[in-house]
Amino acid sequence: MILEAELVVTNNTFLRQYESEIDSNLIALEYSIQEKNIFLSKLKFPDDESNDELENVKNQFIFTVLKEIKDSDSYRVVPTSKDIIKFFRRHRQFKSLLPAGIRI
Repeated sequence: MILEAELVVTNNTFLRQYESEIDSNLIALEYSIQEKNIFLSKLKFPDDESNDELENVKNQFIFTVLKEIKDSDSYRVVPTSKDIIKFFRRHRQFKSLLPAGIRI
């Protein structure tokens, strides 16, 4: 389930990661860019107890990042993180972001 309020996600190009702050905790998604592909490689999320609310925040963060990438229309997404792959499997509306030949 996606949260109603959008998270504020910033693209930290120096560290090559998308970032957001929730309750004084930093959420980050590391990436690398090669030609027309953006590789989403590592999701850094607070190691608090795993519950539904934290899972919703994680999903909203990934949703917002993918929406930003989709709106820029500059890159194809190559998910290399298991969390991102799992998100793509549950949210097929982002399938168009995958490069040709990548099936999830």
